Amino acid sequence: GTSPATRLHVESSAAASQIIRVKGTAADGYRHGVELANGHTGGLTHSIFSTNNSDGFFGGGKLVIANEDMNSVDANTSGLLVLDSSGNVGIGTTSPDRLFHVKRSDSGGTAAKFENSAGTVYIELNTNNQGGGDSGYIGYNSDKDMLFLTDDTERMRIDGSGTVLVGKTAEGTATDGIELNRQDVIVATRDGD
Repeated sequence: GTSPATRLHVESSAAASQIIRVKGTAADGYRHGVELANGHTGGLTHSIFSTNNSDGFFGGGKLVIANEDMNSVDANTSGLLVLDSSGNVGIGTTSPDRLFHVKRSDSGGTAAKFENSAGTVYIELNTNNQGGGDSGYIGYNSDKDMLFLTDDTERMRIDGSGTVLVGKTAEGTATDGIELNRQDVIVATRDGD
């Protein structure tokens, strides 16, 4: 009941309808899923598959997205995303043990990058369903300052030159706070007393 827009076009107007299911019922140890391949220069084969209990590499009950065909995925596969039966997501690991687990196994060091092209980038931390105004943050700005916030207020920063500022945002100001500068000098300031 449609005019196909691609070589395979599956469409449904029913609410909550299952459009496509890929199901394998072969013996334990087999993977069942879909492979997407680009055969042109620089193209890769990517696979999306589900595992069962006898999968020697992943174990059972996991959804895997990998940058190889599903039968070649093993310990040497570099591009890997795993969703386990507990809802844990792993990147670079086959056994995520936290809600979000990123693992890098080479000497490169950096496992994740957070970027904001429009200004300061923050990672928000909160507990017990706190609203945004009650949260803690770790931030980094374009002046190369590392910021630490509690209760939505900046409490400390390490500026781009290495000076530690507690309760203030710049060196040499009359604002209440403490600074430990590069010359190993500690300056404590009280405003209005």
